[in-house]
Amino acid sequence: MAKFAGGCLALTVALGGCVQALGIEDLPSRQADGGTDPIDAEPPMGPDADSPDASPGAGGPDAAPPDAAPLDAVPAPPFPYVPSNFDPDTLTPTVAVSLDCAATFDSTTATFTQWCGQPEPVPVTSSDLVILPMLDVTITATGSLTLVGNRSVIFAVFGDATIDGNLDAGATGSTPGPGGSLASVCGTSGSGGGTGQDGFKNGDNGGGGGGGGYSTNGALGGQGGSNANRGDGGQANGNDAIVPLRGGCAGGHGGAGDFSSGGNGGGGGGGIQISAADQLSVGAFISAAGGGGGGGALRDGGGGGGSGGSVLLEADSLRIGNSAAVTANGGGGGEGGSENDSDLENSGDDGRSNDALMAKGGRDGSASGGDGGNGGAGTSPPNNGNAGVGGPGPDAGGGGGGGSVGRIRLNANTDCQLTGSPVLSPPPSTDAGAVGCAP
Repeated sequence: MAKFAGGCLALTVALGGCVQALGIEDLPSRQADGGTDPIDAEPPMGPDADSPDASPGAGGPDAAPPDAAPLDAVPAPPFPYVPSNFDPDTLTPTVAVSLDCAATFDSTTATFTQWCGQPEPVPVTSSDLVILPMLDVTITATGSLTLVGNRSVIFAVFGDATIDGNLDAGATGSTPGPGGSLASVCGTSGSGGGTGQDGFKNGDNGGGGGGGGYSTNGALGGQGGSNANRGDGGQANGNDAIVPLRGGCAGGHGGAGDFSSGGNGGGGGGGIQISAADQLSVGAFISAAGGGGGGGALRDGGGGGGSGGSVLLEADSLRIGNSAAVTANGGGGGEGGSENDSDLENSGDDGRSNDALMAKGGRDGSASGGDGGNGGAGTSPPNNGNAGVGGPGPDAGGGGGGGSVGRIRLNANTDCQLTGSPVLSPPPSTDAGAVGCAP
């Protein structure tokens, strides 16, 4: 027993700190004769202490099961990677959302419209950004979601995100997508930023506005019939990582004719980001296309097309299916005004949402007004606007230039897989984890 008591004392010394941490206040006290206090002594548990099978903690009532977590274990972080543009530790998701109807979110007012009877996430807002924290999110094949407003939108999803219905953050005509056409990002006409330059008036006619720039330069507007100067395209700007999240840039306004003010420039596409802690699956379109420039009236220049915006998709595991389209195409430029017709000529088309075809510039409304240039798409740059027809007599307006494509970014912590031939327009940039989805 002396041998057992000595071993017990050694064990007491070795485990004293741990015993205190566990809240056990007293161990069996050692007597002067080497024994233990008969009141406090506990009988040996499990194998005999002298047995070669004896091991610390084996068989006792306080022994932890083999698979028990260590006492100092901490919960896993909510995201297994560092997401772009927000800190998940500052967010508290409370709802899981499944949209099976035509829903809308307005980032200006941070309000939901026709939310399909689902619980609403609590928006977290800043000057140029709205974050929607969610446990999971699904847009079903029968649902859709349109984003509008003046701030870019992040879906911060602490589980899975499934996009089987269309998600549209694009511009419509001169109305930008969420967070598009911001002067703080794109500058103003003629400032050397991404906003297309306005066309100029010369005599009785105007030149076409320049297209908005983002991933590339926007296209030039067309000269007015009496050499009214065209607007230059906006300059390439931003970065491939899309940090910070932002929208695209507006096209320039057409130069004024005799009696009107020129075609409106197309709006810049919006900024949309989906960050999923687990898996993000895309089976429909996610688009941030630029808007088409407006057509000119009598001798006006047409407006330039807006550039595409930004689409940033990231997850632990990213899946893009055969029926998916991720797009940020540019808008077409507007047609120049006729030399003798006061009707508005044709606007350029908005950037296309579900394919990599160029948006058409405005045309065929007038025999004398210059055609608008096509918007950028895929790897194709936008087209310049055409010149208006000159005199004798009154002169027609020039067409607006096409808008540049925007940017797409794919980030994956574990892997990224493409199934079939989904549309990615323009081709995305990727991080190291998403090389499986690189073009």
